[in-house]
Amino acid sequence: MSIFSQNLPKLRRRAGYTQEGLAEALGVSRQAVGKWEAGQTLPEAATLLELAELLDCSLDQLMRFPLEEEPLPPEPEPEPDGGEEVWRVYERHMNHFAVQISSGVALCLMGVAALLALLAVGGPVPGIMALFFYLAAAVFLFVRGGMEHDAFRRSHPVIPDYRDVEEMERFRRIFGIGIALAIAAILADVALLVGLVAMALRVGWKPVCLPAALFFLILGGAVGTIVLLGLWMEKYDLEGWARESHGQAKLEQRVEEQVQRELEQALTGQGRDWSGAIMLTATGIFWVAGFLFDAWGTAWVVFPLGGILCGIVEVLQRKR
Repeated sequence: MSIFSQNLPKLRRRAGYTQEGLAEALGVSRQAVGKWEAGQTLPEAATLLELAELLDCSLDQLMRFPLEEEPLPPEPEPEPDGGEEVWRVYERHMNHFAVQISSGVALCLMGVAALLALLAVGGPVPGIMALFFYLAAAVFLFVRGGMEHDAFRRSHPVIPDYRDVEEMERFRRIFGIGIALAIAAILADVALLVGLVAMALRVGWKPVCLPAALFFLILGGAVGTIVLLGLWMEKYDLEGWARESHGQAKLEQRVEEQVQRELEQALTGQGRDWSGAIMLTATGIFWVAGFLFDAWGTAWVVFPLGGILCGIVEVLQRKR
């Protein structure tokens, strides 16, 4: 560890700062302060000057000379701001959402597996019933999970940054291993399907359904695992969460503005109603003139006149 990484936590605690408090005072993330104290990175020059001022020390004390050996001040108690609790609620929600969506994906593929397995041992009716049962369960999970996720995003557009750096790095390793194993399982599943189908073709067509059912069963587990790991990884992307929440808010605002414009047009834009009345009146005049006075050849002039009146009314309505 460098002198800086050894001195920073001592000076920080002596000044009465938590990692979160120091990060907030400097305008950086808590993870950045944690990396400084772990000796992984160094702050920029401007940040160093501001840091020395906040900790009431010189740059030499901070960067060059070890502090005298003395008992390390206790870590200041962080002020309860509710941010950590929001992060925990967000973490639980994302874990639950990931399980719902990945389970729905797996159920869709497992429904196909159930269909093929039942076709091999019975008629098509039980297989089709099983397929729709699995699909109904998957749709339920998709709809419920999507509605809960949408409601949570609306109520929590910004999530406070309480990510644990060590936990993130540990999960990244698990994520890489899990994705590699899932892809290997899919490739092995394809090889298994080819081998089993080749063997089943010697027996008859019905046994072919059983290898296909096994293929979709394994495929459902592998694809579900990939979706689960991907959504679990997504919970650490707070910047993406903020961008999506902002984009959703802008979309909702545009939709709301459009609805408001349509409503105003419906309430105040009576030009279309007047236009309809004008053209109906013109039609009535044309029929009366034609039937009563046999003026079919000249009464048609009411239609272009009605069109002109409709245009005038529309222009006047827009100006209003």
